[in-house]
Amino acid sequence: MCPESDRVHIYIDGSLLKDSNSAGAGVYCHLFSFYLTTGKLTTTFYGGVAAFEVGLAQLHCHLNSFTRAVGFCDSKAEIFAVSSNSTPASSNILDCKKPLQGLSEYSKQIVLQWISGYCSVTGNELEDHLAKKGASIQQATRKAVPFIRAKRIIKKKMKDLTSVRREKFQ
Repeated sequence: MCPESDRVHIYIDGSLLKDSNSAGAGVYCHLFSFYLTTGKLTTTFYGGVAAFEVGLAQLHCHLNSFTRAVGFCDSKAEIFAVSSNSTPASSNILDCKKPLQGLSEYSKQIVLQWISGYCSVTGNELEDHLAKKGASIQQATRKAVPFIRAKRIIKKKMKDLTSVRREKFQ
């Protein structure tokens, strides 16, 4: 890992509470920390994307505090979605890419780095706690659910119902 004195370290995570299907986002940095809910009918992936969006937006509020930053995340899929040059699969990912591009206009160097979710690094442990706290917030979402996400949710519910029925008849 990079020495923190050389770069600002931001730890980013999404979390899903299986009992409630609520996801949350957590962001930790020595300059700021946040947690938020991404609502029901969402995924850990979109919790992580929301965490990226919050973390990158907060960097815009601290432009005089850094020239280089490293965003640590335990999801390679989230890192790829945010940093890829391909067309975003959802508006959430597009909303996350905008602050990342904006930081480069201020000559800020941002690196996104995968980190193991179970590495016992203090910042990583704190953002994990914040993401779980965000997921535990009881709040109804008012955002429209994208078709791809709705399709996944329906498939999962159907799979769960099918497995329950199979258990009954065995």
